[in-house]
Order: sequence, then C-alpha cells, then structure tokens
Amino acid sequence: YTKIHVSDVLAMWRRKHTYMQNTTMDLKAAKEIRLYDMNSFMIKKYSEINKERYEAQKKKERLSFAADAGYNVIWAFCQIILYGWIIYSAVNRKITVGNLTLYLTSMTTLFNGIIRLLDIANKLFSQSREVEDYRKFIDIEIEEDTSGMAKIEVPEFDEYNFTFRNVSFKYPKSDNYVLCNLNLTISSGEKLAVVGLNGAGKSTMIKLLLGLYEPTQGVILLNGVDIKKYDRTSYYNIFAPVFQEIPIFAFPLIENVSMNTLDNTDIKRAEYAVGLSGLSNKADSLKKGIFTELLKVISDDGVELSGGENQKLGLARAVYKNAPVIVLDEPTASMDALAESRFYRNFDKMMGGKTAIYISHRLSAARFCSKIALFDNGKLAEYGTHESLMAAGGMYSDMFKIQAQYYHEEAGLSE
Repeated sequence: YTKIHVSDVLAMWRRKHTYMQNTTMDLKAAKEIRLYDMNSFMIKKYSEINKERYEAQKKKERLSFAADAGYNVIWAFCQIILYGWIIYSAVNRKITVGNLTLYLTSMTTLFNGIIRLLDIANKLFSQSREVEDYRKFIDIEIEEDTSGMAKIEVPEFDEYNFTFRNVSFKYPKSDNYVLCNLNLTISSGEKLAVVGLNGAGKSTMIKLLLGLYEPTQGVILLNGVDIKKYDRTSYYNIFAPVFQEIPIFAFPLIENVSMNTLDNTDIKRAEYAVGLSGLSNKADSLKKGIFTELLKVISDDGVELSGGENQKLGLARAVYKNAPVIVLDEPTASMDALAESRFYRNFDKMMGGKTAIYISHRLSAARFCSKIALFDNGKLAEYGTHESLMAAGGMYSDMFKIQAQYYHEEAGLSE
C-alpha cells in the first residue's frame, strides 16, 4: 500500500526535485540565475515542489505510525498473556522455581528470535520495494524482430548505402506524423546536407538513421538489409555523431577524445584528431596539454572549455572514432567566424572518403556537400545538388537568397 500510494506518487516529485537540484547547482545556469535575480523565484519553486513531498510524507508517516502502534499493541498483549500465565502458575505453586526460570528464559529467547525474524522479513520487503521499479524496467518487453532469427553483426562493408523506403514516424500516443513517407538513398561516400526550418523533421530523420528511433511505418535498409536485423551495438559502431550539445566528462582531454581509458587510447591518433578539429591551439596552451583534466568536478585544476571549443572536441571524437559514417548536427553553431572558416577548409580532409550527413541552418554550408535534402513539414520537399536546386527556384533557392542577402547587408554595414 505504501509503495503504490506513497512511493510511486513521489516518483514525479523526485524527477522535479532532481531537476531543480541540478539546475541550481549547474554552472551553466548560474549566470542567468544571478543576472536575472532569480534567487527568490528558484526558492519559491523549490518550496512548491517540496510541498508535494511533505503531503505524501505525512500520509506515509501516519500509515507507519498506525502499523507500528498496532504491531506494538498485539506484541504487548501476547507478552502480557504469556508472562501473566507464568507468574500466575508460580504464585499458585503449579510450577516450580526451576521451571519458572526455564520458562522465563525460553520466553525471552522466543521473543528475541521472533523480533529478529520479523526484522529480517521487514528488511527483505523494504529492499524488494526498492528494486521493484528496476525489475519492472528490466521486464519491459521491447519489440524485436519476430522472425525468430538472431541479431547479426554489421560486417565490415566496402560501402555503406542507406535507403529510406516509405518511412513514416510519429511519437507514441500522438496522431501527428513527424516524418511522412520518406524515400531517400544515401550513397556511400556521399556528403549529404539536411536543411529546413525548425520542426521540419531533420533531427527525426537522423535519429531514425542512427537507430535511436524505429520507424512507425516503412523500413530503413543498410546495403539492402533492414537495420532492425542488426545487433544494435554493432550498428552504432558504424556512426560517429557530433550533436549540438557536446557532453564533457570530468576526465583528461585525451580521454574525452578517445572516450576510453588512457591505457586503451592511441595517443598519436588522439593528437591527430585534436589537430584536425582545430583544438590543438587550446591544448598547446594548457600546462599538461591533452592530458589536462576537464571540468572542476573532480579536479580543482580542471579546465572549462568554451562553446566553440566543446564543438571542436566533438569533432575530434568523431575523427578519432574513425567510423565510416559521420553525422554532424550544426557542428559550427558555437564557433567563431575564423574557426568556422577553418572547419570548411578542412571539411573534405576531415571527412575523407567517409559518408557524411550534415545538418545545418546555414545554407552556405550546404555548398560543401554533394547532395542537399530539404525537409518541410515532415516531408522531403526538395532533393538535389546546390546548383540544381538554385536553378529550380523553389524553397531552397528562396531560403538561400534570403540568407545571402542578410550576409551581404551585414558585410555592407561592416564596411
């Protein structure tokens, strides 16, 4: 009863409490909290959230008090009856003094044993409740391939060709499709730019390709084989993604690049990745170079990287992993103009002969790619080269001209 009506009720509170706790302790949020004078606001939010726990906790304490009181009353009643009978028998000489001592000792031993047994049972039930959520999570049935065939490892292909065949996707319990009837082929070694307005379906398409989402309808093929048939870990290994938000770990810079322990890291390869990503100047300026600790969570001497440096670190990870397919989600969004220009100059060298999918709002970056896919309202609206789409005079052409006009005006103002 306590688990269902108290602990489960507090699950949402724990999520809110954890969020508030992490936010108030996060250095990234500290500037906004101070500059916008959010102290009283955050405290008020914290108090409102804690009221939920207070009400649920009161209910739990009432239940615990009632259960303990009932247990103690029954326990005391049993002891009174038994000890009363022993004393009555001794007074009326129905038992000897020796038997009296034996009975008292036996009763004490019996009650102590029962107490220990009940205490152990209580701990077992308590621990069982604590791991019940974990057991439910482990027992969740995940939809797998129903053919009965074992998952296969992704072979080391010479080419990696992906095909979206009538792929549609919508979130569970939603009637609206985020992606509709997508038919697209990504050839091996191709540099594909994925562009479009916010909410057009670009990120959803990438998550489907990476295997993070499964299509609601249709199939995604790798060299003609449904990607559902591949072992997920094996399938993930063919991708080197660089997302907008780059998680930084409180480890040395070199381990943040290799995503492995120093013993299992190829130092020369890591140095090459750092140099190619444009992070070498930062690394050279550090006292311990690429062996410098990042963040101040574990090491007081840890270094905090800027937003642009974080993105360069993400690129270094992708270069180090050396996977056949690289996915770049706005990789220059936080970089300055010089760093972005250097990235475009090194784009072909960085990608090599690998397949690259490049998501960007800056259409000027699409010119570095061999093909461009424009998404609009969850559909593939336009597809082709930069020159062919400009000649078609469609949505891509209009968006490119608007952005180009903005850059021209900005250049004129700077002159």
